[in-house]
Amino acid sequence: NNVKACHHVFSACVKAGVKRVIYTSSIAAIGMPPAFVPAKEDDPSMPRDLYGMTKRFGENLAWMFHTNSGMNVACLRPPTFIPIDDLKLGLGLLGSWTHPDNVIDAHISALKTEFTGYHVVTIANLTPYSAEDAEELRINPASVVEKYYPGAPAFFEAHGINIDPITCYYDISYAKEFMNWSPKLIFQEWFNEHKKLQKEVYI
Repeated sequence: NNVKACHHVFSACVKAGVKRVIYTSSIAAIGMPPAFVPAKEDDPSMPRDLYGMTKRFGENLAWMFHTNSGMNVACLRPPTFIPIDDLKLGLGLLGSWTHPDNVIDAHISALKTEFTGYHVVTIANLTPYSAEDAEELRINPASVVEKYYPGAPAFFEAHGINIDPITCYYDISYAKEFMNWSPKLIFQEWFNEHKKLQKEVYI
């Protein structure tokens, strides 16, 4: 359905003379987890499942229609953004789960951007991790999270939540360059707010 729907929509856009299209792809298009971290748009695409394959094929269709018709296309790659429990969202903001408002805001930014050509843009979370953190994030993620967000592992532990291995994180610098976008809800802001609320409870 993903592939057929993409083809139908792109075809209809060409026939209607649409000049710019924003296609919602997924970070799954390069593989979950990605082969390299922090993953970038031009890293090799190695989808790990059928969903990722369909999203990657959708990007290829977008390229085909751009090449054949001149239609300008931006393929946005969001992480998972299905609404979840607040504490789980906070945990997700450390890796590859984001708030729907971040994804909505990215699409609005893309719509407001005057662009030509074909572009792939990652619209994932803003995280501080480097490539050097990759192994430790898989083995002992809490130690890396503590380095960047002091007190966060203890906060989650107090709520009975362990930090699972973090295998997916992304370089989103091109989103800033291409459409002046960065996510509004990031983990540091979420954590600061929850520490404040926790402090108020005990006052």
